Amino acid sequence: MIWRAVYAQMRGIRNWDWRAVSACSVLALFIWVFNALNKSYNTVIPYPVRFETRQAKVAALMPPPSHIEVNVTGTGWNLLRKVFNLDVETVVLEVTNPLSVRFMLTRSLQPMLAKAMRELSITGFVSDSIHFHYEPVVDKTVLIKLRTTDVILDDGYRIVSSIDISPDKTLISGPASLLAQLGDTLWANMSQKSVSENFYDQLSLNFTSSQNSPLVRANVTKVEVRFEVGHFTPQQAVVPIELIGFPADSSVWVQPKVLMVKYFLLDGESAPAEDIRVLLDFKDLKKYDSLVAPSQVLPKGLRFPEISPPLLKVHYANHRSDRRNRSR
Repeated sequence: MIWRAVYAQMRGIRNWDWRAVSACSVLALFIWVFNALNKSYNTVIPYPVRFETRQAKVAALMPPPSHIEVNVTGTGWNLLRKVFNLDVETVVLEVTNPLSVRFMLTRSLQPMLAKAMRELSITGFVSDSIHFHYEPVVDKTVLIKLRTTDVILDDGYRIVSSIDISPDKTLISGPASLLAQLGDTLWANMSQKSVSENFYDQLSLNFTSSQNSPLVRANVTKVEVRFEVGHFTPQQAVVPIELIGFPADSSVWVQPKVLMVKYFLLDGESAPAEDIRVLLDFKDLKKYDSLVAPSQVLPKGLRFPEISPPLLKVHYANHRSDRRNRSR
């Protein structure tokens, strides 16, 4: 019985004039909205502002806000226009003495904002002050270099020429505190691709995160970098130490007596191992110094030498501990 009653009711709804029902609903909604918009409300709206300064060569590290949140009272119509930025004019506010003033009280802005919002009544501000930070803009000339450690070379390859950078300096402009972090050198940003032939390319400059700011400007953003590379083969040789000017009575001696010299040869070049000399001059020793570095005389074609061990142990016969050790 219940289902029949529900079914009969549903059949009755289908016979309604739905166009009339829809028209009445829309009309009722419009009437309600119009009545609501004619009432007065108190709310917070963000009003657009633009801060300007007449002082030249300054930059805002912490710029003033682009909107100020204002407590206002007004009719729904006027509030609706402000919320949707209809008939809203940005208020221009001047920052005087930007290098010495760091904040501004919002209540001092009320006369200018009230003039721009004549149809609304300002009752207060969400924040009592606006903070900003300006710094003088300075110029600084810095060198441009490339770190050899940033160059990825294929196995066996090494840089055999000077690194030519053009231009090798640039003029940087920006806030003083950011340029103070910059130092005197900017580094070219080398790509991660490995190098196995003479290099010539344009590279961008590498700014750190603090320096990579729209407030920092360089009159050069890319430089041309050129250098030559060569392929080298590793070599090594055992070389006896040549003592120069040492006493004939062996009152001073060194250990070890031979060294390992590791070096590289450029493909196509030669450097006979017998031409490698490692020298130790007696006049370079300081009495009772325990370690000393030898000097080396190397053939012209020998590159990137490394002596192992790099230091020699010096023994003195007239030193008590050395004399005891020698007698053992």
